[in-house]
Amino acid sequence: MNLKSLLTMFFLLAVSLMASAQVRYIYDPAGNRILREHVSYARSRSQYGDEESDNRSTSDMLANRNIRVYPNPTSGQLKVEVLNFEDTDICDLSLCTLLGIQIASARLTSSHSIFDLSAQKDGLYLLHMQINGIKHSWKILKK
Repeated sequence: MNLKSLLTMFFLLAVSLMASAQVRYIYDPAGNRILREHVSYARSRSQYGDEESDNRSTSDMLANRNIRVYPNPTSGQLKVEVLNFEDTDICDLSLCTLLGIQIASARLTSSHSIFDLSAQKDGLYLLHMQINGIKHSWKILKK
């Protein structure tokens, strides 16, 4: 294998790895980064061993905790993980319609929670999380 072929293979591998993930940043009016969102289109495996085949995952930092919400879009179960959850954390979740009607809520007592959206209509929902007094919301697509 010559050097040109090796460099071409390396370039193609790098491009495919970059294409499998997107990172989006959101800034406040003062220019401070307030949100880092990672969307992965590749296969992923949660710490509990359940594999998400070709589903999208959103990871974020909130109150110095790594939050993972997947799969999004979903056709049934929506999983929320707080990867470095501590017993002293106070973490409340609520799932609402765009009109603000709460359809589910939970208080985390462990590092993960599951919402079953299979009986809900297809469309957009909002997942609200408050952990140790800091709030964040995610758009969830049910299809």
